[in-house]
Formats: sequence, structure tokens, C-alpha cells
Amino acid sequence: MNNFVQYYMDARKIDSKPENRQLIFAAVARSIAELGTIEDLKSLVSYYESEWGKSSNETNKIA
Repeated sequence: MNNFVQYYMDARKIDSKPENRQLIFAAVARSIAELGTIEDLKSLVSYYESEWGKSSNETNKIA
């Protein structure tokens, strides 16, 4: 697990509201765009999809 995924997990512990999940994901993804690699982004997306399962991803499209 990389630091970006750990940061996402920590942020979700602080703010676990389902409606803020995408906002936190987007903020971490922007950080990866500035500071990370494609592998960091793949790790984040993989964790994001596994967090609630792919079925919930159908209703919560990644922006």
C-alpha cells in the first residue's frame, strides 16, 4: 500500500460519510496527479473499488 492510499484511508476514518467519499477520492487523485505516478493512481482506484465493492461503483461513478 502506498502513502496516497494510506492518506485516503486516514481521511475516510476522519470523515466516513458516504456522500463525502467521492470528494476525498477526488482530492487524493488530484494530489497523485501533481506528485505521484500512474501506479499510485491504480492503487487508489483499486482500493476505492474494493472499499464497498464494484456494485456500489455503478451508482457512484468515479468522476
